Amino acid sequence: QALSFNGTTQYVDLKELFADIRNDTFGSFSLWVKPVNGFPILEFNGPGGYFSIEWYKANQSATFAISGGGTPISCTTSTGSLPANVYSHLVISQDGTKFKIYINGVEQTNLTYWANSNPGAWFSFVTGSITNSRLGATVEGSSQYFLNGAIDDLRYYKKALSSDDVA
Repeated sequence: QALSFNGTTQYVDLKELFADIRNDTFGSFSLWVKPVNGFPILEFNGPGGYFSIEWYKANQSATFAISGGGTPISCTTSTGSLPANVYSHLVISQDGTKFKIYINGVEQTNLTYWANSNPGAWFSFVTGSITNSRLGATVEGSSQYFLNGAIDDLRYYKKALSSDDVA
């Protein structure tokens, strides 16, 4: 059963998950998401940096970003690749040398990178403590943002999923 988020107050705390994967240098997140409004899908953040998967309604795309407290490593999928009000299968995978984004089994090859584009970063890149680990919400300074939509079948794999695994 999917988790529904109301866009104003609901989220799931994932601190225990982050403790288990904190030192991983590769791995994959897989989930089904039906975004309606808002942007946070999954985020781990704190003084040591952040790891986030976000959705942007304006261009209906997904963004993956990670920071070790400095310039973020980030990429965005093409416009329209993650539509509103529709379930899409989203996978972020890292093999230790680069990360990949898949939507509905298709590798997104037309990624827009901004800032730093270090393709080898994963959780071990985030230094220091993580104070917020949330599904469906994010904290930026004193502000909180919430997803309006649904997330189903969130999974973390301690390996990089291949295109065959995702299809």
